[in-house]
Amino acid sequence: TLARKGRTTMFISKANLAVAAAASSDLTRFATGSVLIEADGKTVATDGHILAMVGGLPANTSAPAMAVPFEPCLIPARAALDLGKQIRKPFTTAEIAVPESNLNGSIIVQTNGTATHTVAKDQNATADRFPDYAAVIPSGDAVWSAGFKVQQLAQALGIAKDAGLKFVRIAALDEHQPIKLTGTNADGQAVLLLVMPYPMTPEQE
Repeated sequence: TLARKGRTTMFISKANLAVAAAASSDLTRFATGSVLIEADGKTVATDGHILAMVGGLPANTSAPAMAVPFEPCLIPARAALDLGKQIRKPFTTAEIAVPESNLNGSIIVQTNGTATHTVAKDQNATADRFPDYAAVIPSGDAVWSAGFKVQQLAQALGIAKDAGLKFVRIAALDEHQPIKLTGTNADGQAVLLLVMPYPMTPEQE
């Protein structure tokens, strides 16, 4: 038998596993309660209201090529979050043993250079049962877009939540002016927050 030529492992990062926070908590919705791992290491999760996607690491598509392609699969969201916690500094990625993971009901993952984890795949749904996420991603030219610091957006939304808002309307005039977040809480109080745009470099986009 000829020996396999090429890599036999695929890299996955903490960022890839972080998408699990967007998965559904409804235990009856099997596919959306899991994280989809694509052949290039891209991961996707959605609960039907929020969708989170993180692309595969460049190392997964660089030379040398994979000896065998990774077969897309679903892993439960809780397992993905737990696996992410196992990747500790100075490491930021883990390695999936591709041939072994393709052959059974689990993926075999090595973290921190030495520790091996067996993560059971979703036993109730296969990758082809995951929603067609590409169909819902908006395409075409954006009407308006601007860059923002994640920390500042999170801070503004945190204030909105603490002020009693369950919903918020976002409005903007152009990419140079602040976005306006408004809403009214249960006590009838109007809440307004402004977040200034931030210039992004091509590498950040």
